[in-house]
Amino acid sequence: MLILVVAPITAAILLLKVTYVELTIVLIIFTIIIVSTLFTFFWISKYYNSIIYKLTEDEIIIRQGVWFKKTSIVPYNRITNIDVQQGPISRKLGIVSLKIQTAGYSGQPRSEAVINGIEEFDEFRDTVRNLILRNKPVATEVYEDPVQQILKELHYIREILEKLAKIK
Repeated sequence: MLILVVAPITAAILLLKVTYVELTIVLIIFTIIIVSTLFTFFWISKYYNSIIYKLTEDEIIIRQGVWFKKTSIVPYNRITNIDVQQGPISRKLGIVSLKIQTAGYSGQPRSEAVINGIEEFDEFRDTVRNLILRNKPVATEVYEDPVQQILKELHYIREILEKLAKIK
């Protein structure tokens, strides 16, 4: 095994007239490239395996992350739209990313939840769409314009005063 390492180094020094310093620099650069490539492949695999999404009756639960873990819980009745994103590499791999927009995050530059690496997009989309249709949006309290509220109260007070005037 040692011969496999020493022989090319010796040949490079003798044949190419490379100094030990130059060879050391090349070996350091080569080692950095190999280590970072191996780490990248390891990291991508770990990250992809960390993506978990669960479809319950009321919400989507999304967990992802290797070092920094993130959990998103999105109720179906708050989902306003689902955006699909697929770049050239994703298209080649046959995967898509879904960006889920909700009513609470309208106007925000980012999505409330993102699911990366979905392989069977059509089936997943249909399942989510059916769950959204089953969970109709819950009505939220709408506040009146303060001016309109004051005008209603003044109108009510006027009616009471007119009734009192008729009694006298």
